[in-house]
Amino acid sequence: MHRTFLTNDGKKANLPYPKKFMPYPSDRCLTGGAVRLCQAESVIGIAEGIETALAVRQATGMAVWAALSCTLLERFEPPSGTKHVAIWGDLDRKGVGGDSARKLAKRLSERGIAASLHIPPASLLGDDKSIDWLNVLNRIGVPGFPSVI
Repeated sequence: MHRTFLTNDGKKANLPYPKKFMPYPSDRCLTGGAVRLCQAESVIGIAEGIETALAVRQATGMAVWAALSCTLLERFEPPSGTKHVAIWGDLDRKGVGGDSARKLAKRLSERGIAASLHIPPASLLGDDKSIDWLNVLNRIGVPGFPSVI
């Protein structure tokens, strides 16, 4: 279970950890799943976070699911019938978001599933730890998003 604590006006709560995940059994490995925010289509998008996936959906109209982390993004398994996966990766200082997105794209391509990789066309500034597609939507708007298909 994924929980995000919000303020009364719908913003993320000003807490040290506004997002919390329920633990899963230590003898299990999470793999392949995603938060299914809409019905699957032959072209589907995948992003790390729920907010990012919703931003991509708003900007592009594409069916987008959320993996919840870069580790789970890398392990994502698209539903049967998927012809193309648009991977909406994060740009972060450590590079782990982009690395996970590239690994997923490579794995899908090796399995014969078309994959396109989209990393925000921006630069990290000052204390920015990362930039995701929600930041792009908030800063630039819909023109900041590429045409996927």
